[in-house]
Amino acid sequence: MKTSTFDFTIDKGVRERANAVLAAKGMTMARALRAMMAIGMRERRLPFGISRAHALAGVGMSREAARQLGIPRDGTDGSTGVTCGVTLKVEPEERELILEWCDSLCITPNALVRAYTAQISYELRIPLNN
Repeated sequence: MKTSTFDFTIDKGVRERANAVLAAKGMTMARALRAMMAIGMRERRLPFGISRAHALAGVGMSREAARQLGIPRDGTDGSTGVTCGVTLKVEPEERELILEWCDSLCITPNALVRAYTAQISYELRIPLNN
Protein backbone atom coordinates (compact mmCIF):
# COMPACT_ATOMS: atom_id res chain seq x y z
CA MET A 1 0.00 0.00 0.00
CA LYS A 2 1.43 3.35 -1.04
CA THR A 3 1.77 6.08 1.57
CA SER A 4 2.59 9.74 1.48
CA THR A 5 4.02 11.87 4.25
CA PHE A 6 3.67 15.28 5.76
CA ASP A 7 6.82 16.63 7.35
CA PHE A 8 6.15 19.33 9.93
CA THR A 9 8.54 21.57 11.82
CA ILE A 10 7.52 22.47 15.36
CA ASP A 11 9.17 23.68 18.54
CA LYS A 12 11.06 20.89 20.32
CA GLY A 13 9.75 21.85 23.77
CA VAL A 14 6.18 21.97 22.49
CA ARG A 15 6.58 18.56 20.85
CA GLU A 16 8.01 16.98 24.00
CA ARG A 17 5.32 18.49 26.19
CA ALA A 18 2.51 17.57 23.75
CA ASN A 19 3.85 14.00 23.51
CA ALA A 20 3.82 13.71 27.32
CA VAL A 21 0.24 15.02 27.51
CA LEU A 22 -0.91 12.73 24.70
CA ALA A 23 0.82 9.68 26.21
CA ALA A 24 -0.88 10.40 29.56
CA LYS A 25 -4.21 10.36 27.68
CA GLY A 26 -3.30 7.10 25.88
CA MET A 27 -2.76 8.74 22.51
CA THR A 28 0.12 9.18 20.08
CA MET A 29 0.94 12.36 18.19
CA ALA A 30 -0.03 10.69 14.90
CA ARG A 31 -3.39 9.56 16.29
CA ALA A 32 -4.11 13.01 17.73
CA LEU A 33 -3.25 14.74 14.45
CA ARG A 34 -5.41 12.31 12.48
CA ALA A 35 -8.36 12.80 14.88
CA MET A 36 -8.04 16.59 14.69
CA MET A 37 -7.85 16.52 10.90
CA ALA A 38 -10.73 14.04 10.52
CA ILE A 39 -13.04 16.19 12.66
CA GLY A 40 -11.95 19.35 10.88
CA MET A 41 -12.39 17.91 7.39
CA ARG A 42 -15.77 16.40 8.27
CA GLU A 43 -17.04 19.68 9.74
CA ARG A 44 -15.07 21.95 7.35
CA ARG A 45 -13.67 24.04 10.20
CA LEU A 46 -10.79 24.34 12.63
CA PRO A 47 -11.80 21.83 15.32
CA PHE A 48 -10.01 23.49 18.24
CA GLY A 49 -9.72 26.95 19.68
CA ILE A 50 -6.46 28.87 19.61
CA SER A 51 -6.11 30.80 22.82
CA ARG A 52 -3.64 31.87 25.44
CA ALA A 53 -6.41 32.72 27.88
CA HIS A 54 -4.97 32.43 31.37
CA ALA A 55 -8.02 30.39 32.42
CA LEU A 56 -6.99 27.63 29.95
CA ALA A 57 -3.33 27.38 31.01
CA GLY A 58 -2.79 23.86 32.33
CA VAL A 59 -6.52 23.28 32.81
CA GLY A 60 -6.37 19.71 31.52
CA MET A 61 -4.06 18.28 34.18
CA SER A 62 -3.75 18.48 37.94
CA ARG A 63 -0.59 19.91 39.46
CA GLU A 64 0.28 16.46 40.83
CA ALA A 65 -0.19 14.72 37.47
CA ALA A 66 1.88 17.39 35.73
CA ARG A 67 4.62 17.06 38.36
CA GLN A 68 4.69 13.27 37.96
CA LEU A 69 5.06 13.66 34.20
CA GLY A 70 7.72 16.35 34.58
CA ILE A 71 5.59 18.99 32.89
CA PRO A 72 5.76 22.45 34.44
CA ARG A 73 2.32 24.01 34.86
CA ASP A 74 3.78 27.43 34.25
CA GLY A 75 1.21 29.05 31.97
CA THR A 76 3.31 28.51 28.83
CA ASP A 77 3.32 25.98 26.01
CA GLY A 78 6.90 24.94 26.75
CA SER A 79 8.44 26.65 23.71
CA THR A 80 12.23 26.51 23.61
CA GLY A 81 13.00 28.23 20.30
CA VAL A 82 14.60 25.02 19.02
CA THR A 83 12.76 23.37 16.13
CA CYS A 84 12.43 19.70 15.32
CA GLY A 85 10.45 17.55 12.95
CA VAL A 86 7.26 15.53 13.08
CA THR A 87 6.27 13.19 10.26
CA LEU A 88 2.75 11.96 9.59
CA LYS A 89 2.17 9.10 7.14
CA VAL A 90 -1.08 9.23 5.20
CA GLU A 91 -2.61 7.75 2.09
CA PRO A 92 -1.99 9.86 -1.05
CA GLU A 93 -5.73 10.56 -1.41
CA GLU A 94 -5.93 11.62 2.24
CA ARG A 95 -2.99 13.97 1.70
CA GLU A 96 -4.88 15.70 -1.09
CA LEU A 97 -7.99 16.07 1.08
CA ILE A 98 -5.92 17.53 3.92
CA LEU A 99 -4.27 20.01 1.57
CA GLU A 100 -7.66 21.06 0.16
CA TRP A 101 -9.10 21.46 3.66
CA CYS A 102 -6.14 23.54 4.85
CA ASP A 103 -6.40 25.67 1.73
CA SER A 104 -10.10 26.28 2.43
CA LEU A 105 -9.11 27.52 5.93
CA CYS A 106 -6.27 29.66 4.53
CA ILE A 107 -3.73 27.85 6.72
CA THR A 108 -0.77 25.68 5.84
CA PRO A 109 -0.66 22.14 7.21
CA ASN A 110 2.51 23.07 9.12
CA ALA A 111 0.86 26.11 10.73
CA LEU A 112 -2.14 23.95 11.64
CA VAL A 113 0.03 21.34 13.35
CA ARG A 114 2.07 24.02 15.13
CA ALA A 115 -1.09 25.67 16.46
CA TYR A 116 -2.65 22.38 17.52
CA THR A 117 0.41 21.00 19.31
CA ALA A 118 1.00 24.36 21.02
CA GLN A 119 -2.60 24.38 22.25
CA ILE A 120 -2.24 20.82 23.60
CA SER A 121 0.95 21.92 25.37
CA TYR A 122 -0.67 25.07 26.76
CA GLU A 123 -3.89 23.47 28.01
CA LEU A 124 -2.27 20.11 28.96
CA ARG A 125 -5.20 18.33 27.32
CA ILE A 126 -6.48 17.42 23.86
CA PRO A 127 -8.47 20.51 22.90
CA LEU A 128 -10.92 19.18 20.32
CA ASN A 129 -14.29 20.88 20.03
CA ASN A 130 -16.27 17.83 18.94
